[in-house]
Amino acid sequence: MDPPHIIPLAEQALALLQELELLTGFGKYVFPSARCQSRPLPDNGVRTALRSLGDDNQTMTAHGFRAIARTLFDHDTRQI
Repeated sequence: MDPPHIIPLAEQALALLQELELLTGFGKYVFPSARCQSRPLPDNGVRTALRSLGDDNQTMTAHGFRAIARTLFDHDTRQI
């Protein structure tokens, strides 16, 4: 087994994770499965959630959320 690959996180990322921990609990995963807290959110979990809300592939994608977040964060940091 290879040694763990450790990547330091920025203070801002650590602060966000600590805030999220207050909302989601102190489990093993940041985004656990809705069915079992001991398993991570499945790869298609966001897509499945979007479909259950009535969105189709043309309306919104999981990748679209990443792009929106990046735009919002870029815009937000320019105002500081």
